[in-house]
Amino acid sequence: MKLSKIYGYDQDKAANGVWVDLEDGARIKVAKIGTATYTQALEKASRKYRIKIRTNTLKADEAMLISAQALADAILLDWQGFETEEGTILPYSHENALKALKEYPTFRDTVELHANDPENFQDDIEVDAKN
Repeated sequence: MKLSKIYGYDQDKAANGVWVDLEDGARIKVAKIGTATYTQALEKASRKYRIKIRTNTLKADEAMLISAQALADAILLDWQGFETEEGTILPYSHENALKALKEYPTFRDTVELHANDPENFQDDIEVDAKN
């Protein structure tokens, strides 16, 4: 078994993101979790909680805030096809992304799922060979 074939990925896709289709014509552009950029964003987001993390007293809502901040800073890079409750277009911005990631746990899970999916970041040739 070649480790590179199974576990390797395109560094450019990992850093710059890939578009992933969601339901109702919406889509998100996500970078790969685990990159240096993500690690730095996670470190930065967790700074004010270091003592709680070390003493294992971090609350669930605080962990969610850390996750949402790191995802907004480094993983969720863009989106298309999102609307407000009133039906107007919701443009991508860091602020809108952070708000959505905080407010909708299932959306946050969806972003994490796609950012962790190795097939999203493999070379096109390898993906085509699998299909």
